[in-house]
Amino acid sequence: MTQSIMFMKKMPGRSYSFFMFILLFLFCGRYAEAEPVDLGQSPVISECGGFTGDETGSRQRGRSSDEAEQLQWRYDADQKIVTFINTNVSLNCCGDHFISIFFDERMKVYIINELDQPRDGASRCRCQCVYDFKIDLHGIHQDRILIALYRHVTDRGGKQNLFLGSLDLNRGQGAVKLYPK
Repeated sequence: MTQSIMFMKKMPGRSYSFFMFILLFLFCGRYAEAEPVDLGQSPVISECGGFTGDETGSRQRGRSSDEAEQLQWRYDADQKIVTFINTNVSLNCCGDHFISIFFDERMKVYIINELDQPRDGASRCRCQCVYDFKIDLHGIHQDRILIALYRHVTDRGGKQNLFLGSLDLNRGQGAVKLYPK
């Protein structure tokens, strides 16, 4: 009888320690996977046909979907701002479009996400338009940054990786041809 009482007195301590270990493990895991913060500033998506010269200094509206999609970038060294403009993005005319930038601390890469989803959850149109996506990234002091560009058309499946590469900001500006290659 004495042995079983001793065992029962020790059991709550062991259970308590195990319980605390599980809580600590779960609690720390949540902090390690904190919600990403959108670092993008001044996101703008053009109307069908792309930006006019007044909006971004890029080409005029009325481009065709035959022109190559390009990720253009410009670095303002004084302000420490990188501006990204993805031009000639061919998407369905009836969609809601969004752009954001996140930093993946583990991979040390800036991730640009473009999102296209049916307008107000409704069905799509039977037409294609070309759009331009623009977003700024502030506070960039490095000479080189690694970026990844993804597009998610929600009714076509998962994200599509369009570009992964390094940008030499010392060049001041550049462009990467995305599609057609």
